[in-house]
Amino acid sequence: MRDKIKNILKEVVQEVLSTVISIKSSVKENAVMDQDPEKRVVVSIGLSGKLSASLVLVLTNSSACRVVSKMLDSEITEVSQDVVDGLGEMANIMAGRIKSRFQEIAIPLALSIPGVIMGLDPGSVAKMRTSEN
Repeated sequence: MRDKIKNILKEVVQEVLSTVISIKSSVKENAVMDQDPEKRVVVSIGLSGKLSASLVLVLTNSSACRVVSKMLDSEITEVSQDVVDGLGEMANIMAGRIKSRFQEIAIPLALSIPGVIMGLDPGSVAKMRTSEN
């Protein structure tokens, strides 16, 4: 079941990036980024119900700008409120599709409001979530 869940999450991310904003993506589990955490944007969606999980997307600042530029059909070169809002909207689209896909396999879910964090190591996000439990 764990592999099925991972596959659904990967498929949704790739589907949204390719259909909504016409970007071909590659999804890597537990990828290590060499870039300074200050130059990253982390997008997180919490899933709860019969299962508890988080989908965490980590983008470089330049990738985040490119994604939102495609969404808005406007060139954005720096992380700004538009980038934060655009990534939040993209995460909302992903969240809706994730919820729908899990309902298809009889796993009802509640979803958190997507969070967008700039300049934070994604490992810190996991540590914060763990410490709250």
